[in-house]
Amino acid sequence: MVEDDVDERTVYVTWPTVPLQHADEPALEVLSYILSYGRGTRLDDRLEYDTQLATSQFAYHDIGGIGGTMVVAASSDRTSLAKLNKEIRKVVRGLEKRRPTDAEVDRAQRALKAGLLDSLEQPQSKAELLAECFESTGDASCVDEEWERFAAVTGADVARVAREYLTDEHAVTLCNVPRGDAGALPDARTVELP
Repeated sequence: MVEDDVDERTVYVTWPTVPLQHADEPALEVLSYILSYGRGTRLDDRLEYDTQLATSQFAYHDIGGIGGTMVVAASSDRTSLAKLNKEIRKVVRGLEKRRPTDAEVDRAQRALKAGLLDSLEQPQSKAELLAECFESTGDASCVDEEWERFAAVTGADVARVAREYLTDEHAVTLCNVPRGDAGALPDARTVELP
């Protein structure tokens, strides 16, 4: 738990994943867009559009040369963090019970491709993308080949990586609460951030 100068409570649930260029990287990235990228995504629909349990939520896959982290978070000034944490885990477990559909995978892939194309429009972001390509593959012009890895992801791939990486045993949870607020998860311990 971290107390901070914030107006609402937030719970972050994270899982260690894989480094850049790992075979599961594309499926984990697609998974993050199936969970959260507006209406029609599982986390956003469950926590905001269908129930108004959260005032904001997100999921993203942060990846680097040594390893990656899937981060899922939800904030609210009225819903308990215990309830938000329970709902996040329910949505994640639901990926195994109800495998992502072709339509969900297609939507996520289109969102990823739109982001990629956007990054090619501005000189600075294009240079960053080419540098990342070179750093991770040794070829600055790897965009097409990299995209093919993401385009090949299926719903079965997404369900598999969710089952393999997003387990309760590997989850790390952080609560961010307003100073003096007693709304952290019951077993949360105070930590200091650098």
